[in-house]
Amino acid sequence: MGRRATRVSLVGNPDHNEAWFSVELRGGWTAVYRLIPRDGRPIVTELRVLPSDEKVLVGAPVHTTANGEPLGGHEIPGDGLTAAVLKNEIVMGRHIYELLPAWLRKNRHSHFSTFFASLLGSLGFDLERKPRRGRRGPKGWPEEEYAQLAADYVRACESGSRSPVVDVAKARGMKDSALRAALSRARERGLLTRQTGGRAGGQLTPRAKALLRPASQ
Repeated sequence: MGRRATRVSLVGNPDHNEAWFSVELRGGWTAVYRLIPRDGRPIVTELRVLPSDEKVLVGAPVHTTANGEPLGGHEIPGDGLTAAVLKNEIVMGRHIYELLPAWLRKNRHSHFSTFFASLLGSLGFDLERKPRRGRRGPKGWPEEEYAQLAADYVRACESGSRSPVVDVAKARGMKDSALRAALSRARERGLLTRQTGGRAGGQLTPRAKALLRPASQ
C-alpha cells in the first residue's frame, strides 16, 4: 500500500492569541507548531513532536484540548523519537511556507471559510498578506506559488514596466537573480510561455490559470 496523504490541521485559540498547526510525519509521528502573529504573518514559537493518534481517522493527526493544545497518541512508534525523524521529517520551511498557505487557500473557499477567516482574523493573521518569498529551500515552491509569481510578472509586463523582473523582485522582497531563476522554473513547469530572442514577457498557460482559479469556482 502507498503512503497515505499527509494530514494537516490548524486550531486557533483567540484567548491566547495563538494557533496550533499540525503536520503528520512518516513513522507514526506528528509535528505540531505553536504560531503567533507578527506583522500579519505566522511565526513559530514552539515545536512539539508527538505520536500520531491512529484513532483520529479524519482531520487532525492528533487530539487537542478545548483550547487547541495538542495531545499525542498513547502508542510510541518504533524505538521512540530518533535523530533520523528529526533530520528528515521536520522540514519547517515546507510545513510553514507550503503546507500552511495551501491549507489556508483550501479552507478559505470552503463552507468553513467564514469561520476560519473570523478565527485567524481574531488572532491577528492577515489572510490577504502574502508570505515572504525568496528564502525557500532547494526543493523550491509549490506549483501554485510559481503560478502566482508568473502572474505577477505577466501583469508587470502588460502594465508597460521597463524592468518587470526588477519591479516584481522588489515587490516580493527577492533578489533579481532569484526571481529570474524562479521564472525559468515556472517556464520549465509549463506555467509561463517563453519569449523569443530573450525578450521579456510571456503569457500564463491554461495550467497556470487553473492553479490560480479559486477552489470555489
